[in-house]
Amino acid sequence: MVHGNHNDSSKFVRIGLALNHEGNLLLVVKDVGAGFKPGEVSLPLGNRLMIARGRGILIKELMDEVTFSFKHGTGVRLKLRLSPDGLLG
Repeated sequence: MVHGNHNDSSKFVRIGLALNHEGNLLLVVKDVGAGFKPGEVSLPLGNRLMIARGRGILIKELMDEVTFSFKHGTGVRLKLRLSPDGLLG
């Protein structure tokens, strides 16, 4: 809401969550924001780790796969492989 929609409650954020046939947890978040250039956003490490904003990009370090899309808004697709018993690996 803060980055993509600038706290405008009239704009939507869509969230989807699924477990696929391979046992991967999939999460998709989409807003109507203009987007950004993922390759130009540096990881907030060191003394930047405690800044008030901009730590969301760290999700790339926590997920097995992160892809961004910028068609009709901004979307992020996260994939996390679960262990065979369904727990975090």
